[in-house]
Amino acid sequence: MTDQAQLVLVISDAAEERLFIEGACAQAFAVRCAASVEEGLVTARRIQPAVVVMAVRGGSPDAWVASRRLKADPLTARTPVVVITAAAPERRALRESRADVTLPYPADEAGQQDFGATLVRTLVTLASARGS
Repeated sequence: MTDQAQLVLVISDAAEERLFIEGACAQAFAVRCAASVEEGLVTARRIQPAVVVMAVRGGSPDAWVASRRLKADPLTARTPVVVITAAAPERRALRESRADVTLPYPADEAGQQDFGATLVRTLVTLASARGS
C-alpha cells in the first residue's frame, strides 16, 4: 500500500494536462489521478492524499468549488490543495476556494520544466507541513 504521506492526487478533466502534472509530481511522489472533479472528491476521501493538485481550465469554477468542498469535509479539511490556473484568479474566488496555493500554468514548453520543479518544491513543502 502507498504511504499517504507520499501520495498526491491530481484532478483534471484534460488528459494531456493531467499527464503533464502527473509526470511532474511523480518525480517525488506516488500519484493517483482523477479525470473529473466528482471522481476527485470521492478519491480524495478514499485515499487521503498528502496533497491534492487541481487544474482550472477556461475560467471554469469547478476547481474552486471542489477546493471549497474538500476544505469543508472533515475527512479532507487538512489536505493541502494546489490549484493550477492559466488565468489570474479573481481574489474573491481564490479566497472562497480556501486553496492553499495557486500556481500559474506554464504558457509554453520552455516554462514547463521550471513549472515542474516549482510544483514539486511546493508539494514537498506542503506534504512536510501536513505531516508535522
